[in-house]
Amino acid sequence: MGKGVTTVSWMRNILAVIGALAIVAVIAWLALDFIGSHGLCQKAVGNTASVRDAKASVYQFDCGAMAATRRYVMLSNPSADGWKGGDGVVTLLKIHDPSDVLLEWKTNRHLRVAYPASAEVEFAVAKTRGITIELAAVAWAPNEAKR
Repeated sequence: MGKGVTTVSWMRNILAVIGALAIVAVIAWLALDFIGSHGLCQKAVGNTASVRDAKASVYQFDCGAMAATRRYVMLSNPSADGWKGGDGVVTLLKIHDPSDVLLEWKTNRHLRVAYPASAEVEFAVAKTRGITIELAAVAWAPNEAKR
């Protein structure tokens, strides 16, 4: 009789531990989902440019001391949120003002991305979805002409 009670207690303890781990896993998943959607970083939207069937947008994420501040050029459908529903085509470092990245559609299949020559290109795609991406490092910050 004593052996059966011990087995039941042992099984009950294992099920309690599994249940507690499941609860912790759900809480961790919800916390990570919240951080992923709200983020630990500040997001700023820079310039955008659209043609009939595509939109290019510049996004900046500033995570403080956690990472370098990057500017992302995202390509998406005109009605979509470029960050959530777009494809990253260019990533730039060492740009102080996100509006220093200028976007210009030469045609509906040719996007020109102009940025200060002092910036560093971390990632770039030459062509995606039939759209050619042209990079143009300019000797002056495009935003300086507006000041």
